[in-house]
Amino acid sequence: MAEPIDVGKLIKTLQRMAASRKKLQELLAAPPESRNAVSPKAVGRAEARAADALTVRLKSFPHKIWRGTTSSGFPLILTFSAEGNYAALKAFGRPEHWFFHARDFAGSYVLLLTGKQKPKPADIKQAALVAAIHSKGKRESELEVSYTQLKYVRKPRHARTGTVLMTREQVISVRTEEWEEVKGKLFG
Repeated sequence: MAEPIDVGKLIKTLQRMAASRKKLQELLAAPPESRNAVSPKAVGRAEARAADALTVRLKSFPHKIWRGTTSSGFPLILTFSAEGNYAALKAFGRPEHWFFHARDFAGSYVLLLTGKQKPKPADIKQAALVAAIHSKGKRESELEVSYTQLKYVRKPRHARTGTVLMTREQVISVRTEEWEEVKGKLFG
């Protein structure tokens, strides 16, 4: 046996569908460039809120940390202790952000906070240079730095604080002498 139809619900559903159809027709009639338009003020406010939220989190962070900015405007987070490294991953890291660490040397973690945007090669090189300079291998003339997105970084069970495993890592080689020319630009 069929269930009885609630006429009131049916009428409301049909009215919502008619309103949706009207909105869709208006959108289709509009010029293509205005379909995805977002007001510049709204974008500016969203960016300001995100920057303010990061600043608030940085001020209340209990470990020594530096904040820098790449040439493309992406925030860099640099940590200085094993506890601070792991705490920064939890506090500032999102799966789509990037993680940098010098290969074969102990050192600081560097987080490149890109959101869902893809970083430019210059941003990757700058973050890698920061990781190289803030490692035990900073006296080497050339150093390899591993990097990957944070979704591919994990802490092994029962490992010492600050130890992480990376999968899908990529490696970039940087010359440590380049640090002096970019230091002021990144952390100026």
